[in-house]
Amino acid sequence: MKKIFLLATITLTCLHSFSQSCEVAVPALQGKYTGDCKKNKADGKGKAEGTDTYEGDFKNGLPSGEGTYTYHNGDYFTGVFKKGVKEGKGEMHYKKTDAADSIIKGFWKNDAYAGEYLQPYELSKVSSGFARLDVKTDVSTANTITFVSQNTIKMNSLSGGVPPTPEISFFAVDEGSYERDEKFIKNKISTLILYQVKFPIHLRINYESDSYELTIYKPGSWRIFAEMNTRD
Repeated sequence: MKKIFLLATITLTCLHSFSQSCEVAVPALQGKYTGDCKKNKADGKGKAEGTDTYEGDFKNGLPSGEGTYTYHNGDYFTGVFKKGVKEGKGEMHYKKTDAADSIIKGFWKNDAYAGEYLQPYELSKVSSGFARLDVKTDVSTANTITFVSQNTIKMNSLSGGVPPTPEISFFAVDEGSYERDEKFIKNKISTLILYQVKFPIHLRINYESDSYELTIYKPGSWRIFAEMNTRD
Protein backbone atom coordinates (compact mmCIF):
# COMPACT_ATOMS: atom_id res chain seq x y z
CA MET A 1 0.00 0.00 0.00
CA LYS A 2 2.87 2.37 0.90
CA LYS A 3 4.55 1.60 -2.45
CA ILE A 4 1.37 2.45 -4.34
CA PHE A 5 1.00 5.72 -2.40
CA LEU A 6 4.64 6.65 -3.04
CA LEU A 7 4.31 5.86 -6.76
CA ALA A 8 1.16 7.98 -6.99
CA THR A 9 2.91 10.88 -5.23
CA ILE A 10 5.86 10.72 -7.64
CA THR A 11 3.50 10.55 -10.62
CA LEU A 12 1.52 13.58 -9.45
CA THR A 13 4.74 15.52 -8.78
CA CYS A 14 5.99 14.78 -12.29
CA LEU A 15 2.68 15.81 -13.83
CA HIS A 16 2.72 19.03 -11.79
CA SER A 17 6.27 19.84 -12.91
CA PHE A 18 5.35 19.22 -16.54
CA SER A 19 2.28 21.43 -16.27
CA GLN A 20 4.44 24.25 -14.87
CA SER A 21 6.97 24.18 -17.77
CA CYS A 22 7.53 27.66 -19.17
CA GLU A 23 6.95 28.41 -22.82
CA VAL A 24 9.20 30.89 -24.62
CA ALA A 25 7.44 32.23 -27.71
CA VAL A 26 10.53 33.28 -29.71
CA PRO A 27 11.71 30.27 -31.81
CA ALA A 28 15.40 31.26 -31.66
CA LEU A 29 15.22 31.23 -27.84
CA GLN A 30 13.51 27.87 -27.46
CA GLY A 31 15.56 25.12 -25.85
CA LYS A 32 16.27 25.79 -22.19
CA TYR A 33 14.56 28.23 -19.86
CA THR A 34 15.20 29.05 -16.22
CA GLY A 35 13.26 31.70 -14.35
CA ASP A 36 9.81 32.93 -13.42
CA CYS A 37 6.61 31.52 -14.93
CA LYS A 38 3.00 32.54 -15.17
CA LYS A 39 0.31 30.38 -16.74
CA ASN A 40 2.98 28.10 -18.25
CA LYS A 41 4.73 31.00 -19.98
CA ALA A 42 7.98 32.79 -19.21
CA ASP A 43 6.93 35.80 -17.17
CA GLY A 44 9.16 37.84 -14.88
CA LYS A 45 12.92 37.46 -14.60
CA GLY A 46 14.46 34.64 -16.61
CA LYS A 47 17.00 33.30 -19.06
CA ALA A 48 16.19 31.53 -22.34
CA GLU A 49 18.80 29.64 -24.34
CA GLY A 50 18.33 28.38 -27.86
CA THR A 51 20.08 29.36 -31.08
CA ASP A 52 20.20 32.81 -29.46
CA THR A 53 20.19 33.72 -25.75
CA TYR A 54 18.16 36.26 -23.82
CA GLU A 55 18.38 37.15 -20.16
CA GLY A 56 16.13 39.70 -18.53
CA ASP A 57 12.43 40.52 -18.22
CA PHE A 58 9.72 38.38 -19.82
CA LYS A 59 5.99 38.85 -20.23
CA ASN A 60 3.60 36.32 -21.67
CA GLY A 61 6.48 34.25 -23.07
CA LEU A 62 8.23 37.16 -24.80
CA PRO A 63 11.13 39.46 -23.89
CA SER A 64 9.45 42.56 -22.44
CA GLY A 65 11.23 45.08 -20.25
CA GLU A 66 14.97 45.35 -19.76
CA GLY A 67 17.34 42.61 -20.83
CA THR A 68 20.21 41.45 -23.03
CA TYR A 69 19.66 39.52 -26.25
CA THR A 70 22.75 37.73 -27.60
CA TYR A 71 22.68 36.47 -31.18
CA HIS A 72 24.34 33.25 -32.32
CA ASN A 73 27.19 35.20 -34.00
CA GLY A 74 28.11 37.03 -30.77
CA ASP A 75 26.39 40.34 -31.49
CA TYR A 76 24.18 41.52 -28.64
CA PHE A 77 21.64 44.16 -27.73
CA THR A 78 21.14 45.37 -24.20
CA GLY A 79 18.20 47.64 -23.49
CA VAL A 80 14.41 47.71 -23.55
CA PHE A 81 12.12 45.20 -25.27
CA LYS A 82 8.38 45.07 -25.87
CA LYS A 83 6.50 42.00 -27.05
CA GLY A 84 9.71 40.32 -28.19
CA VAL A 85 11.28 43.18 -30.16
CA LYS A 86 13.59 46.09 -29.39
CA GLU A 87 11.51 49.06 -28.27
CA GLY A 88 13.14 51.94 -26.40
CA LYS A 89 16.60 52.92 -25.27
CA GLY A 90 19.51 50.53 -25.73
CA GLU A 91 22.89 49.64 -27.18
CA MET A 92 23.62 47.32 -30.09
CA HIS A 93 27.07 45.73 -29.99
CA TYR A 94 28.51 44.24 -33.17
CA LYS A 95 31.41 41.88 -32.46
CA LYS A 96 34.65 42.24 -34.39
CA THR A 97 37.49 39.75 -34.29
CA ASP A 98 40.33 42.19 -34.96
CA ALA A 99 39.02 45.36 -33.31
CA ALA A 100 36.81 46.71 -30.56
CA ASP A 101 33.08 46.19 -30.79
CA SER A 102 31.13 48.54 -33.02
CA ILE A 103 28.45 50.08 -30.78
CA ILE A 104 25.27 51.89 -31.76
CA LYS A 105 23.51 53.76 -28.93
CA GLY A 106 20.11 55.33 -29.03
CA PHE A 107 16.47 54.37 -29.38
CA TRP A 108 14.67 51.57 -31.21
CA LYS A 109 11.07 51.52 -32.40
CA ASN A 110 9.39 48.30 -33.53
CA ASP A 111 12.82 46.55 -33.70
CA ALA A 112 14.32 49.25 -35.98
CA TYR A 113 16.88 51.88 -34.99
CA ALA A 114 15.11 55.23 -34.61
CA GLY A 115 18.12 57.43 -33.90
CA GLU A 116 20.47 58.62 -31.20
CA TYR A 117 17.64 60.50 -29.51
CA LEU A 118 13.97 59.71 -29.45
CA GLN A 119 13.12 63.41 -29.71
CA PRO A 120 15.25 66.53 -30.23
CA TYR A 121 14.46 67.99 -26.79
CA GLU A 122 12.79 67.18 -23.49
CA LEU A 123 10.98 69.67 -21.28
CA SER A 124 10.31 68.66 -17.68
CA LYS A 125 9.54 69.84 -14.14
CA VAL A 126 7.54 72.83 -15.37
CA SER A 127 6.01 74.81 -12.51
CA SER A 128 2.51 76.28 -12.64
CA GLY A 129 3.44 79.91 -13.26
CA PHE A 130 3.78 79.59 -17.03
CA ALA A 131 0.85 80.52 -19.24
CA ARG A 132 2.81 79.27 -22.25
CA LEU A 133 6.16 77.61 -22.81
CA ASP A 134 7.22 76.92 -26.41
CA VAL A 135 10.42 75.29 -27.65
CA LYS A 136 11.31 75.70 -31.32
CA THR A 137 14.31 75.29 -33.61
CA ASP A 138 15.17 76.21 -37.20
CA VAL A 139 17.52 74.93 -39.87
CA SER A 140 20.30 77.32 -38.87
CA THR A 141 23.71 75.79 -38.22
CA ALA A 142 24.39 78.29 -35.43
CA ASN A 143 24.52 76.53 -32.08
CA THR A 144 22.62 79.05 -29.97
CA ILE A 145 19.79 79.02 -27.44
CA THR A 146 17.61 82.11 -27.07
CA PHE A 147 15.33 82.46 -24.04
CA VAL A 148 12.53 85.00 -24.43
CA SER A 149 10.10 85.81 -21.62
CA GLN A 150 7.22 88.20 -21.01
CA ASN A 151 4.08 88.50 -18.91
CA THR A 152 0.60 87.72 -20.12
CA ILE A 153 -1.08 90.83 -21.49
CA LYS A 154 -2.92 91.78 -18.32
CA MET A 155 -2.96 94.85 -16.12
CA ASN A 156 -1.86 94.57 -12.54
CA SER A 157 -4.94 95.30 -10.41
CA LEU A 158 -2.96 96.54 -7.42
CA SER A 159 -0.54 98.85 -9.15
CA GLY A 160 -2.83 99.86 -11.98
CA GLY A 161 -0.01 99.41 -14.46
CA VAL A 162 1.91 96.85 -16.42
CA PRO A 163 3.68 94.27 -14.21
CA PRO A 164 7.48 94.10 -14.30
CA THR A 165 9.12 92.09 -17.06
CA PRO A 166 9.90 88.53 -15.90
CA GLU A 167 13.61 87.78 -16.00
CA ILE A 168 15.60 84.60 -15.58
CA SER A 169 17.01 84.90 -12.07
CA PHE A 170 19.19 81.80 -12.23
CA PHE A 171 20.15 79.09 -14.69
CA ALA A 172 22.45 76.10 -14.33
CA VAL A 173 24.09 73.88 -16.93
CA ASP A 174 24.27 70.27 -15.71
CA GLU A 175 25.42 68.80 -19.02
CA GLY A 176 26.98 70.40 -22.09
CA SER A 177 28.41 73.93 -22.19
CA TYR A 178 28.37 77.33 -23.90
CA GLU A 179 31.03 79.95 -24.60
CA ARG A 180 29.29 83.21 -23.75
CA ASP A 181 25.89 84.77 -23.04
CA GLU A 182 24.06 88.02 -23.66
CA LYS A 183 21.12 89.40 -21.70
CA PHE A 184 18.89 92.40 -22.39
CA ILE A 185 15.33 93.78 -21.98
CA LYS A 186 13.45 95.56 -24.76
CA ASN A 187 9.76 96.48 -25.03
CA LYS A 188 8.93 94.59 -21.81
CA ILE A 189 10.47 91.41 -23.24
CA SER A 190 13.45 89.80 -21.53
CA THR A 191 15.99 87.95 -23.68
CA LEU A 192 18.93 85.71 -22.77
CA ILE A 193 21.10 84.23 -25.53
CA LEU A 194 23.67 81.46 -25.12
CA TYR A 195 26.30 81.28 -27.88
CA GLN A 196 28.48 78.43 -29.15
CA VAL A 197 26.50 75.80 -27.29
CA LYS A 198 27.78 72.24 -27.10
CA PHE A 199 24.95 69.71 -27.27
CA PRO A 200 23.42 67.76 -25.68
CA ILE A 201 22.82 70.30 -22.97
CA HIS A 202 20.71 70.11 -19.81
CA LEU A 203 19.55 73.37 -18.25
CA ARG A 204 17.71 74.35 -15.09
CA ILE A 205 15.93 77.67 -15.58
CA ASN A 206 14.60 79.71 -12.66
CA TYR A 207 12.49 82.84 -12.49
CA GLU A 208 11.58 84.40 -9.14
CA SER A 209 9.18 81.66 -8.10
CA ASP A 210 8.84 79.46 -11.19
CA SER A 211 11.19 77.08 -12.95
CA TYR A 212 11.60 74.34 -15.53
CA GLU A 213 14.23 71.94 -16.81
CA LEU A 214 15.18 71.53 -20.45
CA THR A 215 17.40 69.02 -22.21
CA ILE A 216 18.26 69.73 -25.86
CA TYR A 217 19.87 66.88 -27.73
CA LYS A 218 20.03 68.11 -31.30
CA PRO A 219 22.42 70.93 -32.32
CA GLY A 220 20.93 74.00 -33.97
CA SER A 221 19.48 77.42 -33.26
CA TRP A 222 16.87 77.08 -30.51
CA ARG A 223 14.30 79.55 -29.17
CA ILE A 224 12.41 79.08 -25.90
CA PHE A 225 9.49 81.45 -25.40
CA ALA A 226 8.02 81.74 -21.90
CA GLU A 227 4.86 83.67 -21.18
CA MET A 228 4.30 84.09 -17.47
CA ASN A 229 1.00 84.33 -15.64
CA THR A 230 0.72 87.85 -14.28
CA ARG A 231 0.77 87.93 -10.49
CA ASP A 232 -0.95 90.72 -8.54
